[in-house]
Amino acid sequence: VTDADLHLQFENGNKLANVVAAGEVIGGANGHDSMPSMMNSWGISSGFVAGKEAAEISEN
Repeated sequence: VTDADLHLQFENGNKLANVVAAGEVIGGANGHDSMPSMMNSWGISSGFVAGKEAAEISEN
């Protein structure tokens, strides 16, 4: 489970410190049943968001 900034979190809402995720491993608009390798735009866009968030984490 992730929040809007793609921080990994437990189902109870507690976040894993300094961990972000992107792409097929976290699912997408079609859920976890999406066809593998058919989510290229999701991988790119979620990777961008996760990368920005990781950069912010590393600055703090």
